[in-house]
Amino acid sequence: MLKIIISTMFFLCAANTYSSSQYYDLTIKEISLGYAGEGFYLGVKEDIQISDECANASFLMVSSSPMFNENYSMVLAAYMSGKKVGLYVNGCSGTRMNLKAVRVKDS
Repeated sequence: MLKIIISTMFFLCAANTYSSSQYYDLTIKEISLGYAGEGFYLGVKEDIQISDECANASFLMVSSSPMFNENYSMVLAAYMSGKKVGLYVNGCSGTRMNLKAVRVKDS
């Protein structure tokens, strides 16, 4: 029974890890809000490998995401101060990478 539980936990963790990506030490190039209030869009200066099946090298954090306001504040602060960011992505939101979390790093 213990082997089944451990195997199931490993499978669930591995599936979750596979579908997400992290990007480090990025410089924010542009920030924009969606016209329909869907969230904020984020572009970076560096060339990045696009996650999953997304067709666009930009990020979208939808307004219904947990801690949306806090993440948006961190993005604005990083942009204004020129700090590097780390971005956690999980799948796609339309053609863009679905942004889930932001980390600000001292340059």
